[in-house]
Amino acid sequence: MPDSEEQRLADRLEALVRQLLAGRSPHLHVSDASERRALMVAARLAGAREAFPRPTPEFKRRLAAELGHSAPVAERGLSRRAALVAGAGVALGALGGASAQRLADLLPKAAPGPTKTAAERAILEPQPDTARWYDTGIRFAEMSESQPHRVTAGAISAFVIRQGEQLTAMSSYCTHMPCELVPTGSQLRCPCHNLSFSLQGQSLADGYDLPSLPLVRVRVKNGRVEVMGTA
Repeated sequence: MPDSEEQRLADRLEALVRQLLAGRSPHLHVSDASERRALMVAARLAGAREAFPRPTPEFKRRLAAELGHSAPVAERGLSRRAALVAGAGVALGALGGASAQRLADLLPKAAPGPTKTAAERAILEPQPDTARWYDTGIRFAEMSESQPHRVTAGAISAFVIRQGEQLTAMSSYCTHMPCELVPTGSQLRCPCHNLSFSLQGQSLADGYDLPSLPLVRVRVKNGRVEVMGTA
């Protein structure tokens, strides 16, 4: 890719960031969709950390040039995206998580990837000598539809969710960082880095595929919800 095109892409990315910093909605074009992954990574980095001092424009130009020319031609597309992420991550550092999320929400959405079936998901299985069923104190008939209930069964913390006549239990901890998820509407949100899971335990992060939340064994006995935990 010619140097002028490399610079044009970097300038375009910088312009989008400046629009956000000025409190305006970015004027996105269809052509920006090709850089969606780079923008999403930069937005998440900005939302997950505190701001750092910006390097000088000259430093950013040298970094972009080195990343753009150090790889073979077949890898130039990846290098260009790496350069854009580096520049955008710095520029977005001054944004708060909410502003970074605005950028992520405005970008064109990618087609969802395949989701794992229950048979393919990990299951939290206590060792046989410590496994036991815990009565959660919740009556199945009194559970609201799609309303997560956090329960603790020894060393296992889980969400129990009713969907129709089906009962599901899954780990209450994010599969990226060991942070306990917080129910927010129809999602389970990680407070550590602003990523979410559906009530089915699937990651909702575009372009950042996290493992699904591990399942926890659950049953209804005498009308009461029990989960498998540790003694």
